[in-house]
Amino acid sequence: MGENKKHVVKVFHVYPAWGMRQLSGAVICDDEDTAHGIAREIKTTNVYTEIEEMSGDFENDLWKEWAEDIDRLTRYNHYQVDGLNIMTAWEYYEIGFEFIAPNFDDAVFNDNGNFVRKEEGE
Repeated sequence: MGENKKHVVKVFHVYPAWGMRQLSGAVICDDEDTAHGIAREIKTTNVYTEIEEMSGDFENDLWKEWAEDIDRLTRYNHYQVDGLNIMTAWEYYEIGFEFIAPNFDDAVFNDNGNFVRKEEGE
């Protein structure tokens, strides 16, 4: 595995009444064993986890997936949504995973109505 590839534990909040899930977090791990351990610890009744090997600008990919989930949920008039909590494995072991409130201050939409993440300093 190349240096830039990470094992990402994606954390999904599951809304059973809606039959939908939302990306609510990601824990970035250097190895697969750590990712599997963290995924098992986080998974509960309404919290689903999956591990994906990612590289490149994967944080931007996570934000895009989060935005697509928020868009889908709000189109169905489901407005109780989570923010996106991205952390390292070290941060997970130090403070644990928490669902966070969304911060729509970072939400920018282009002329086509598609979500674009505001870059630092803009």
